[in-house]
Amino acid sequence: IKEETALLTSAGVIDLSEDYDPTKQVTRAEFAEFTAAAIKVEKQMEVSYFTDVPLSYWAVDSINSLADLNIISKASDGRFNPDRAITYVEACKMMAVMTGYDRYVNPDGGMNQYISIANNAGFGIVPSAKDKITVADAIKLLYNAMRVDLVMVDSVSGNKYMVKPNEGYNIFSSYHQIKFDDGRVEGVYGKSLSDTIIQTGKTRINDVDYYVAGTVSMDEYFGRYIEFAYKEKNKNDDSTVIYAKPKYKDDKMEIMYD
Repeated sequence: IKEETALLTSAGVIDLSEDYDPTKQVTRAEFAEFTAAAIKVEKQMEVSYFTDVPLSYWAVDSINSLADLNIISKASDGRFNPDRAITYVEACKMMAVMTGYDRYVNPDGGMNQYISIANNAGFGIVPSAKDKITVADAIKLLYNAMRVDLVMVDSVSGNKYMVKPNEGYNIFSSYHQIKFDDGRVEGVYGKSLSDTIIQTGKTRINDVDYYVAGTVSMDEYFGRYIEFAYKEKNKNDDSTVIYAKPKYKDDKMEIMYD
């Protein structure tokens, strides 16, 4: 989960210590905190929807905000059980609502249909256990859900409306200005496949110049075809590559020069 961890950290969704345990169980409150960060919910609530989530609880704002958005259901018994391990189906339901795929839910279909929806939509995983998920499971599930196309209303006719995934619009791009692409690395500082001079801290991929984050080493990818993630900048500046990896295992280029 190197790629997933790097990009979720860059987006500010997770903040893990260097010695974190990927096999640790994730609680309902912790997953709510991750989900709220994914869609940048920072609303402070002056009332709690749950009897076991007082206003002094560390994740109260995330839990109540998600309940306000119906990403978390308001239980009939008034409890949220924030310290209980979240189950895989509960996590899938939250991701389905967050991305709009809950619109495909059959009201009489039961909870397990959220697992089918996650698999069909492309953000489902194979968890280590169904009754709980680990930190590694949560990171993979969140990452996948943040990359799938968001379901949006496509057309309206009277009281009926049609929905479909909106290609290119996902949580990463819509909330964090992070996009994904692939291409040939045509230049890094000191090396170029053309007569273009590449400045320090920059790279050229498919004729487009990018800044390079300090955590990324583009020199090793010079001449290779890569998959990369970049953070968009304003119109007067270049975007920044924040993650890169080779697309092909044996991709090589022979450069002949005098």
